Amino acid sequence: MSRDQSSGQIVIDAVDFQVPCRRFAIKANVTRDRQMPVVDEFVLRLIHIVQRITGPRLSGYFGFAAHEMETVLLELVERGLIESDEQEFCLSPKGHELFKGLSDGDLPRLAAVEGWTEFVWFDLISRNMISPTRYRPFKSLIALPEQARARDLPEAYAREAFEQNFHDYARRIRRHPDADRLAIYSVSEVEPSVYGYQTMAAESWLAGAALDSNLHLPFADEDPARFAPLSMAAADAWGLLTGPDETASGLADYERLTGDDRPARLRASATDPSVWGTALSSGTRDGASFLFGASYLDHNVDKLCKTMEVALAAGRTMSGPAIIWLRPAGTAWGRTFKVSEALQRVRDTLSASAIRNVPSRLMVPRGVPAAVRRNFKHVFDDGRLSPPSFYPGDLEILLVPGVAASVFFHLDTGRHGLPLGLASREERFLRTIERRFSDVALNASDALWTMPPER
Repeated sequence: MSRDQSSGQIVIDAVDFQVPCRRFAIKANVTRDRQMPVVDEFVLRLIHIVQRITGPRLSGYFGFAAHEMETVLLELVERGLIESDEQEFCLSPKGHELFKGLSDGDLPRLAAVEGWTEFVWFDLISRNMISPTRYRPFKSLIALPEQARARDLPEAYAREAFEQNFHDYARRIRRHPDADRLAIYSVSEVEPSVYGYQTMAAESWLAGAALDSNLHLPFADEDPARFAPLSMAAADAWGLLTGPDETASGLADYERLTGDDRPARLRASATDPSVWGTALSSGTRDGASFLFGASYLDHNVDKLCKTMEVALAAGRTMSGPAIIWLRPAGTAWGRTFKVSEALQRVRDTLSASAIRNVPSRLMVPRGVPAAVRRNFKHVFDDGRLSPPSFYPGDLEILLVPGVAASVFFHLDTGRHGLPLGLASREERFLRTIERRFSDVALNASDALWTMPPER
């Protein structure tokens, strides 16, 4: 289970937002401070103190032979750090620059100039630089609407923002290991480029005492004020989503399938901290693992895959043609890349036992609005609209036929519901679920898509 240690809140869902952005190509000269060789440093420091000194005196001071000292001095002259009048050496203007602003004992440092060409994304809501992601934007994610005239982001703004926030860019976005030693020397060119979307990850947290959920936006943690417009837009879009309606039939089906009475006990003692503590604790029962939070969160997928590994090691094999995922009703479920990541982990677990190229099917209850029923064409090979008499919309099932399954009941708690579940490989448990997902039931469902997923 994922917890935020500082606040005591628990992660119950993951969300990925599609943020409208514009990219700029920025060419800049960047200086990097680096420490110079020890001998060069002490020669320069000595000349800085005495102001002028002859070559023989320097040789005597350092104990170098005349030709060794000559090599050091010639290199410093070639680099423009010292000058000579044939008799004595002194610092050049460039050499004096190394000591400007230094306190006693500070070391002079050299600045190397590098040419950078950066493709910088600015979000069109808060107008901040954001990290590019490797993911393609999908319809299942939450798309934030563009603001009026947001695309009129001038080149001058991009230049100024890059210059003023360069250290933040180097550290947070470019992840440069020596960001504090870098500085902008000049920006030679700023060229506007394409419009597009970048994704920003967020989490839904359950607040323990209030039993309510709130949205945590990691991208705004370091500077909430600067990202406030983007945070507000994300919170507004997230708040418009809906979870499934809790039903007595869904609770009855869940208890009948799993024997797990946690949801019923929570309903009966909604304000009892000890009941909630038991419900939210990790545990097992007869080889089955208790689950909490969205089915596709890492800790829940871990437990399902471990359950599968035990079953496969005992000689189990798939008894059906596809991985079947019955999603819950509403619009809040699965608005994240973690759905496809969870499917891939299930496939990888099967592949480790030589069960490969297994297709996937999404069962969509009729409580999902028509406008979003096909949002997962890029993830699942096949999509079906569940028959009217199928499982209630507050029940969720991820079935690997013949191997294992996880079943969740969505409590009407928090903003979009609170999933509690169980992962098991028990044969009777699997047979009961598989009978409901029989060919007869699937044939009675309506096809939403049958094309291969977009890759």
